[in-house]
Amino acid sequence: RASVLALTAGALLLAVGLRDRTAWPFGVAGQVMARPGGLGLAAALLLGVVSMTAASTGTTPPLPYLPVLNVADIAQLFGLGACVALLQLARAERPKDTLRLIGDGLRLAVAAVAFLWFNGMLARTVHHYGDVPMTFSALWGSTPFHVALSVSWSALALSLMVLATRRKLRTVWVVAAAGLGVTVIKLFLVDLSRLSTVAKIGTFLVVGLLLLAVGYFSPLPPARAEPDAPKGPPTEPTP
Repeated sequence: RASVLALTAGALLLAVGLRDRTAWPFGVAGQVMARPGGLGLAAALLLGVVSMTAASTGTTPPLPYLPVLNVADIAQLFGLGACVALLQLARAERPKDTLRLIGDGLRLAVAAVAFLWFNGMLARTVHHYGDVPMTFSALWGSTPFHVALSVSWSALALSLMVLATRRKLRTVWVVAAAGLGVTVIKLFLVDLSRLSTVAKIGTFLVVGLLLLAVGYFSPLPPARAEPDAPKGPPTEPTP
């Protein structure tokens, strides 16, 4: 499964990277990949990433498991990277309105699947290093998994908010802030009832420090200013 995903992503990246070549089939392939054919292939890659996230434990005997640095995670990141490259190509090609809407939907899908992969990576890490069975019920009842989710979600949201502040991406900042709000809700509704006293204290301290860092490092980017209206010639005062 990982090899199929990696080969498909490699083919897409090859076509996108060689789109400026005039020799057949590179030029034709680049034009096709910037249009619905490429979007369909990207959708297939996203489905492959979701499938691997749900089914793979990241085990590759005889190699030991390493977070991110394993066959499953590398193949999934390769697939996500191919989708991002395709989206950049589609934006550069300035597609028509219909394809632009499809591209926007695919961009949201890539972000959602990337977040799903991130949580799957956390689950696989807890499975291997915390001796927790790779099942939903076992993970949901696991203290290390809930601590990893709360801390990692907070750190991820803070990183996105800092990036959004520096690049003045107001929408990204708002989405990251909403994710941080979901983390706080999870702390009170889930973690308080499931975690031990020590785990509660540690998790709340880390998340609280990250919340304080948000206000210092990543204030809300300003909205795009409206262009000033052109000034006409001065009018003479009426008597």
